[in-house]
Amino acid sequence: MKVHRFKKISSTNDYARDLAKKRAKEGEVVVAEEQTHGRGRLQRKWLSKPGNLYVSLILRPKISTKIASQLTFVASLAVAKTLEKYLAMAPSLKWPNDVLVDGKKIAGILTEIETIDSKIDFVIVGIGININQEKFPKSLSQTATSLQQILGKSSNLDQVLEQLLHSFEEWYTAYLKQGFSVIKEMWEEMSVIIGRDVEVRDHRKRLRGRALGIDQNGALLLQIPSGETIPVYSGNLVCF
Repeated sequence: MKVHRFKKISSTNDYARDLAKKRAKEGEVVVAEEQTHGRGRLQRKWLSKPGNLYVSLILRPKISTKIASQLTFVASLAVAKTLEKYLAMAPSLKWPNDVLVDGKKIAGILTEIETIDSKIDFVIVGIGININQEKFPKSLSQTATSLQQILGKSSNLDQVLEQLLHSFEEWYTAYLKQGFSVIKEMWEEMSVIIGRDVEVRDHRKRLRGRALGIDQNGALLLQIPSGETIPVYSGNLVCF
């Protein structure tokens, strides 16, 4: 596995995309100690201070573009299982791409796809994990956390990275061999939202209902007040 390491970079996802366009092989990894233009889902800025882990993996799965979002759930599981080794409590998963500890976000996933003739050329899976961050801006202090805050001590980034890459390889291999069902089952088992009343918001509308799980495309299965269950493909989720 080839790892491209940087002290500081604009965005690991952007660099990985450039590598993939130059025919980098599946499994190549970009790692940075700091990002100047890190981003999360929906083009949100991802706070990327030194001491945390910013990783992007290049994948070339032979799957349909319709199910490429499944890889976000593969990555979420890999992150959660990695962090589980350090924590007294198991992390929980929040649809669609967050890893939480005690209700606070400790990691997020950003999956980006490049296609050629409607087929996947490559997928970039970006992972950001808060490791050695001692404090957060006031706007994030109630919603974000880090291993440093939870454990009261710093962690070795290289060690966490090694465990993360091993965990991702394990779950990605299981996904390719066994399909999404094994991922879906474990994700739902670790999910913080199943059975809870939630609201999904986007710039156009708000949907309220009970979260029942995810479907084979990774869509949230939402039981709305009428009793009908509908798939929700994107949006910001708030639990009640």
